[in-house]
Amino acid sequence: MVLHCFENCSSSPAFQSFQEGLYHIMEVARSNDHFETALLHETINDGDEEKTGDFSYAAVMLYSPPPGVLFGDYDDFQTSVEFGVAEPNHQAIMTEVATLPDGADSPLAGGGAAATPETSVVALAVYDQAWTGAAALALAEQFAALPGAATTSLYKRDAAAPGDGRVQCCVRAEFPGPLEADAVNSLEAAMQTAAGSADGLMHASLYQVLFNIPKAGAPVGILAAHKATELAKAAGIDPEKLE
Repeated sequence: MVLHCFENCSSSPAFQSFQEGLYHIMEVARSNDHFETALLHETINDGDEEKTGDFSYAAVMLYSPPPGVLFGDYDDFQTSVEFGVAEPNHQAIMTEVATLPDGADSPLAGGGAAATPETSVVALAVYDQAWTGAAALALAEQFAALPGAATTSLYKRDAAAPGDGRVQCCVRAEFPGPLEADAVNSLEAAMQTAAGSADGLMHASLYQVLFNIPKAGAPVGILAAHKATELAKAAGIDPEKLE
């Protein structure tokens, strides 16, 4: 899978907002012939209602076959990143090395991201060190032991693949949602403890799966508008009053 962590979510060089630039990147990504599906993650952070803080967004994108060309000949994608979002942002082609519990299917294998419920909560931790062997497994086991974790997967950067090279590995755990506020707060605290148990932590956060991006269908901006309307209605807000 391709992991894209957006460290600077404050602005866009060419669009009116970071979000607009992000949606443009996602639209360009799925124009690639090998694109299968993507999941856009948005941080769960009541203290950042505008979602402009560091690492407020992350995306996982699945391609078949794996997209070595994404960082080489696929110039349109790199151009969209350059003009869509501000630096720094981090791209890495990742290989799955373990999924817990034993025998569980990876949620990102074989296009499975398309079936991931949009109510899912995701714990994502990224590291600038590549954990291997017993240390990597111990880290994944801590995430798998978090209350309500359905699956936990450990990914390691493909050393032969291009990218900025900073993200070396990540842990991604899925939790069936939606979760109540108290459950989210408890999970956040436990997740930060687990993530901090290993050196090299760049960032760890709880995310909601904002929406799935299929190969074909409505433009990503329209998907985002529909999601915003759904969230407004759920919160008792008149969607017509949204900016």
